[in-house]
Amino acid sequence: MKQYLDMTASPEEYSPTIDFKLQYLNRNSVKHSKSATKMKNIITVTQLVRMSLFLLLSSSANAQLNQRPSQSNLEGTSPNYRLSIRDRISVTVFDEANLAHAQGIDAKGEIKMPLLGVYSVAGLTVRDVEQLLETQYVEKKILRNPIVNIDVLVYSPKEISALGPGIARAGMISLPPEIERIDIVDLISMAGGFTPLAKRKAVIITRDLPNGSQLVLPVNVEEMIEGRKKNRKTETVYIYPGDLIYVDEVFL
Repeated sequence: MKQYLDMTASPEEYSPTIDFKLQYLNRNSVKHSKSATKMKNIITVTQLVRMSLFLLLSSSANAQLNQRPSQSNLEGTSPNYRLSIRDRISVTVFDEANLAHAQGIDAKGEIKMPLLGVYSVAGLTVRDVEQLLETQYVEKKILRNPIVNIDVLVYSPKEISALGPGIARAGMISLPPEIERIDIVDLISMAGGFTPLAKRKAVIITRDLPNGSQLVLPVNVEEMIEGRKKNRKTETVYIYPGDLIYVDEVFL
């Protein structure tokens, strides 16, 4: 049976019901208080996590700013590329715009650096030269902590002459800019291989040396090819840009 509250009755008659309601309200207040405390704790933990992440990211960003820029992250010349005569390069120093310039590597393999002098760089890697110049700026007390960057603007032609009647496609062989040398067997393959009457045991290599003299060397390429077919260790002879190889034919 439903019971209805008689609004004409005195408050004393309904005190048990009122007490029950007050107790219910008190329990709800305690629950709400605990929930509020729990929520506050969750918010505090979230704020701490966010602050920690912010500090971590800030620390990482500062560390990256203090590091030397990596060529792998820039659109530039590979730091492992070896500079060659007739390469045209740009040289820049971080935050020193007045020192930026471009120049070609001369026939002696040298560059002339403002305030520093003349340096032989042909054959060195880009990173080697960057470190060399950074050291020179410090030792000559010109800059305290220089960051030098070198880019190749124009690569020198990397061409090898493959001539003679014993070469299937005699002519100039162009190498990609990143290639510094090539195995003589691979080079002959690029030139179409030997003709049937080629003197495979007497391939002549001619190379201009820095002192102005010439190196002329006969090479037994036939032996190299046969050794590789039989998985036998053989000598490897490298051909460099500017070299000339000549293959004659035997006379029957």
